[in-house]
Amino acid sequence: MNAAAVSMFDKPAVAAPKKALTAGQRKALQAVGQFRHHRQTFSGGWYIGNRYCQRGTVAALMKEGLVRREKNPGRGKGYRLELTMAGQIVLERLGS
Repeated sequence: MNAAAVSMFDKPAVAAPKKALTAGQRKALQAVGQFRHHRQTFSGGWYIGNRYCQRGTVAALMKEGLVRREKNPGRGKGYRLELTMAGQIVLERLGS
């Protein structure tokens, strides 16, 4: 099977998000979908809206392919988190 034949639904986080993601990861994913303002701290953690998420939580979401880090278009400096297509599907499945 080649890489093009692999579906995003083959990922455990997309197929069964309540089992594959921890409670902190689910809350962080919901925060990324809810808030526009994200900023990374010097320690590597993230403020997503008014919520703080640890570096490992966001890194796990990136590893699963649910969020990606992009340049912040509004301010011209810094980075923000963006939901991927898989992240949007997981967010829908979580019912938020």
